[in-house]
Amino acid sequence: MKFLTVIGIMALTVSANAAAISNNMSCAEAQAHYDRHGRIYTQTGSGDVVPIYGDKSCSYGQDKDPVFVRTKDTSMCKVAFRCSNNSRN
Repeated sequence: MKFLTVIGIMALTVSANAAAISNNMSCAEAQAHYDRHGRIYTQTGSGDVVPIYGDKSCSYGQDKDPVFVRTKDTSMCKVAFRCSNNSRN
């Protein structure tokens, strides 16, 4: 019985993650999902599904670099940003 419970939980996790794949959403839906949950998954060209996390805030002197994902209505939807060291010093 314990084994079946574990299988059921794993199946729910997989289906929940599948619903959060940016490729299945519009850009606006992907941005809203990221804003609510702080992460989103995207499917790469090779079929791998990878999580996208961004930074919440950057330190002084760091640049904010946009993070783009593919959605069903655009190939470059900005959902987050990552911090990088300012290379203009």
